[in-house]
Amino acid sequence: ISIFWAQLAQSTSILYAKENGGVSTALNEGIRQMKGEYFSWLSHDDLYLPDKIAHQMACLQGGDTSETIVFGDYANFTDEAMVEENVVGKRYTKEELERPLFAVFHRAVYGCTPLISRSLFDRYGLFDEKQRTTQDYDMWFRLMRYTPVRYCPACDTKARIHAACTREEHLSGLPGAAE
Repeated sequence: ISIFWAQLAQSTSILYAKENGGVSTALNEGIRQMKGEYFSWLSHDDLYLPDKIAHQMACLQGGDTSETIVFGDYANFTDEAMVEENVVGKRYTKEELERPLFAVFHRAVYGCTPLISRSLFDRYGLFDEKQRTTQDYDMWFRLMRYTPVRYCPACDTKARIHAACTREEHLSGLPGAAE
């Protein structure tokens, strides 16, 4: 059984359970059940710093928040040590990362970093449940072709690297993988 959390308020969470159907089915169920305006997910082995959502909401100020995706930087870590911090910000400028599709084609969007308005799922659809390993990049491509993107330089997501981690393996077939 796949289990995920739907955040209702800062201090309240509800646990939902469903049959395991892959990551995209769990994400879609979370979107269907969400009560708030914004969606962000945390993978089972990664971490959010406490102010992740607050930093991203601050990055949205001054624009049409229902029509903008914000994503942030992240750090890679193992159980023993921090491996690399500010993975995206060290490689690209804010201006580059906010160009349509630049972040997608340069594999600069880590799945747990985006904050997405519910209205964008209503407009562009949910995660493709046939995509077992690249459902996030399929979604980013669909959304970021038409939607303004803001890069939030705060490094509020920690991505765990371990022997069972297959992130790079799954991304190897995506644009920019040969870099």
